[in-house]
Amino acid sequence: MDEERIPILVASGQFSLNSVQADGPQNSYDLLSVALDRLVEDAGIPAAKLASAIDVIACPQSLSAPPGGLPAATALAIGAKPSRTFYSTTGGNTPQWFVNQYATSIARGEMQAVLLAGLEMLKTSAQSNMDSSYLARTREIVSPKLIGDTRTGTNAHEVAHGLSMPVQVYPLFENALRAHYGESIAEHQNQIGLLYEQFSQIASRNPHAWFPQGMSKEEIIQVTEKNRYIGFPYTKFMNPIIGVNQAAACLLTSVGVAKRLGIHPDNWISPVGVGDCHDHWYPSERANFYSSPAIHLAARNALGMAQCSIDDIDYFDLYSCFPSAIQIARDEIGLSKMDDRALTVTGGLRFAGGPGNNYPMHSIATMMNVLRADPQAKGLVSGLGWNITKHSLCIYSHYSSRSRSHLLTNSAEDLQSKVDALERIMVDPQPSGNGTVETYTLLFDRLGQPKQGVIVGRLQNGQRFLANTEESEDIFSNMMQEEIVGLKGTVKSGDAANKFYFA
Repeated sequence: MDEERIPILVASGQFSLNSVQADGPQNSYDLLSVALDRLVEDAGIPAAKLASAIDVIACPQSLSAPPGGLPAATALAIGAKPSRTFYSTTGGNTPQWFVNQYATSIARGEMQAVLLAGLEMLKTSAQSNMDSSYLARTREIVSPKLIGDTRTGTNAHEVAHGLSMPVQVYPLFENALRAHYGESIAEHQNQIGLLYEQFSQIASRNPHAWFPQGMSKEEIIQVTEKNRYIGFPYTKFMNPIIGVNQAAACLLTSVGVAKRLGIHPDNWISPVGVGDCHDHWYPSERANFYSSPAIHLAARNALGMAQCSIDDIDYFDLYSCFPSAIQIARDEIGLSKMDDRALTVTGGLRFAGGPGNNYPMHSIATMMNVLRADPQAKGLVSGLGWNITKHSLCIYSHYSSRSRSHLLTNSAEDLQSKVDALERIMVDPQPSGNGTVETYTLLFDRLGQPKQGVIVGRLQNGQRFLANTEESEDIFSNMMQEEIVGLKGTVKSGDAANKFYFA
């Protein structure tokens, strides 16, 4: 590869208007502007000079901006006139996916400098302010192109049984993991508590964290009025915090452009190995609820491209919407439970903050700073969309330490075709007969009371079924106190949803 075309990240900016700050931006456009100002400062060159090089702007979908409006707002805020702009469909993999895709485009000479930017301002919900503040001034900015898969995270049959949103689906993964590990409920809750205690301590040292106070294992796992169950086994403090005011941006360009702009080489961070693919789209179609073949393949591809092993990675930021996402990623990339390397550099979505689809932008920006301070190290960042569905991974190193011979020159394997070739489990939409519980969850209302039991099971013929339990206090209590994975019962089909009866 022509060294002038080697893709590098050269600048980043983050801003978190968290609860400990008295004042700050009052609308999402101004919040974004602060992050972009910090990116310009990080680049170390005049804003106009930087903006003149930007030919592409790409933004994750945001709930705090009009549909497709964020790329134009970004261009306006930094003073750029891009020839192409993009915004994504839903997915927490998006920022890392952007880096992976556009790094390849830069290496091919198809793009010059790509500004990636995103935000959420759900704590104060200022979308209308953004509309009025910038809409009239963006008429001359090129209209954005929507990119990414438009499918939702669950299908109609899953939704009919209470599984419409990730907050309802991820507990299924966690209970399946616990059974797979052979741990008791108490043992596994303790392990989750220890994991999130470490994440909270890292967030407490992160100046951009939304919740920068460390929490103990006991505070995280103990059910209280302020820490109710959401979907068993997850308490509130095990769920991501999405009501945040946070923005982050990164600039991806080439060595040649960085030299021409005068951005110091100390800033340069290289993506040296990448991988993107998705698991079978709907959770009920997958082989099990405790693994991810797509993460495994994406990680293997990234490590192979970077010509290193998992033992060579010094820093990680694994996508952390829920504990199960972290554990499955950890297992699939080849880390053991006993490995003492931290799995986050930010503190994760629960403690650093979960700004919708843009969280990995904060991961990448933080990892850039970590590797600048430790230029001989390597870091791995992962992004994840929907229900352990879409995956994007990247291995980063400081430009000064990378091998000049291999970056993005290897032809990427056709990862997706390998995942697509894996068996899909048949789901019987109208099951009848004896069945065995494969995984489950118990969903709670906002008052902390259990309201719906959800069962995923297997019929005697091997087909999978979805069902709800009877609404019984005794059944709900047993689902929280005893291991029910592996228990047998009878399933009957229903008009609205199937019903499972324990033996």
